[in-house]
Amino acid sequence: MRQFSFFFLLLLLACDSPSPVGEESLARHPEAEALIQCLQRFFYAASQYDFQDMQAQCEAGFRFSEGGKDWSLEELRSFMEPDRGKVLIQYELKNPSVQVKLPLAWVHYQNQAVQKENQQTKHINWRQSAVLKKENESWKLVRIESTRLNTQVDIFF
Repeated sequence: MRQFSFFFLLLLLACDSPSPVGEESLARHPEAEALIQCLQRFFYAASQYDFQDMQAQCEAGFRFSEGGKDWSLEELRSFMEPDRGKVLIQYELKNPSVQVKLPLAWVHYQNQAVQKENQQTKHINWRQSAVLKKENESWKLVRIESTRLNTQVDIFF
């Protein structure tokens, strides 16, 4: 039932007609900056392995999905914890588009990371969508859906 509700929510947001907000026009929507800041705080906290601050950006029941896996915040923490002190990662969110239908919002963006481990640097790119909910005048993450992008894509027609 939860999956159905989530996809129904996305359908409602997609069918609503607010204009997407690009990087150049973030100021046009009064909520856009606060939404992007919530995401940036979440990923900065993740880069610092600050699980308490990650949790502060999320509502109870937060889920993160990527590559066929669906994690709670605690499961994500367990996955990340072994890398603490070994892996340095820096995230950069690019090209966000925002749709708002209070109390919910949807943000679609590209997430680019530089990861350093054992003196090796790796560049990672994702296309992500986040659903956020406004609670007590602040935005909280409900869910992030993530697709890792390959650096080389072969297209066959």
